[in-house]
Amino acid sequence: MITIPTNTESARLPGVVFIDGSGPGDVDDWGGWPAWVSECGAVVLRHSKPGTGAPFDWRQQTVSDRADDTLAAVQMLRSWPGLDAGRVGVMGFSQGGWVAPVAATRAPETIAFLINVSGPGAGVSETERYRLLRAAVDGGFDTEAVFAFFEDVVAALSTRDVRKA
Repeated sequence: MITIPTNTESARLPGVVFIDGSGPGDVDDWGGWPAWVSECGAVVLRHSKPGTGAPFDWRQQTVSDRADDTLAAVQMLRSWPGLDAGRVGVMGFSQGGWVAPVAATRAPETIAFLINVSGPGAGVSETERYRLLRAAVDGGFDTEAVFAFFEDVVAALSTRDVRKA
């Protein structure tokens, strides 16, 4: 869905593709964000995640898959009439804050800017370690055993080139 600014003096508008967080995401799950950003003079593109108003299943997507979807959305928005294709960027919310930099590094000539709203404040290992701690505590699991397993996995991954796996 496209949200277009109503009061603009410029014929060539900037554009922003919204990237939602984890979990299901519908085109209408943005609260006031589309209107707020469009009131600032930008065209906003938001879309439903696969399985929530779009084909396929978001639970089967990797961050890489989501970055590919984001790049397709950016390309679509860049072709929108009246839009300045050189001023199209992405705005990642929560998990979308992980997706946005992946997309931007794949196509730096296509994505003019990146806005990260409540995205990662720590690295992947630290974030996953915290998530596992919460899940282990909430599930009544032995946290020492969970962390020992996690550290073994991290060590195994760091000692080989997982791109060849």
